[in-house]
Amino acid sequence: MTAVLLVFSMILHAAGFYLIALLYIRYQSVKKSEEKQAAMLEEAELSLAAYLIDLKEENEKLINEIKMARLKDINIGRNTSHLKIAGTEPGDSEFPVPEIDNEDHLELAGSKETVHPQTDEEKVISLYQEGYSSEEIAKELKKGKTEVELLLKFRQN
Repeated sequence: MTAVLLVFSMILHAAGFYLIALLYIRYQSVKKSEEKQAAMLEEAELSLAAYLIDLKEENEKLINEIKMARLKDINIGRNTSHLKIAGTEPGDSEFPVPEIDNEDHLELAGSKETVHPQTDEEKVISLYQEGYSSEEIAKELKKGKTEVELLLKFRQN
């Protein structure tokens, strides 16, 4: 009887060691997969950070272009032949300020309405007010969707 119990005990011990070894192997595989996921998460965060930096640089570039376009729009549509140099102060001789006598305007044949050339910003706003989505406006004006959304946000502020 003791021999049977001893054999039975040995079988149980062997099965126990086998199950412990299986659990350890599974624990190691779970640990490796967690490390892989952590590495992938870190890589994704770095990629997203780089993308956001690029996006920020593009937005700053767009803002500067809009500012430059607005400065250019001051002179667009105005006849430069009607410009006179304003009286300058002693320190301003390097940068003369033009005075505007008359603004140019365009009259359509048979129409007495004055039509001013529209900037991209004005076109975006008019299309948005007509009910177009930012994607449709971007396609219509051949601009980026983000650029159109930024123009609309700048207009709201």
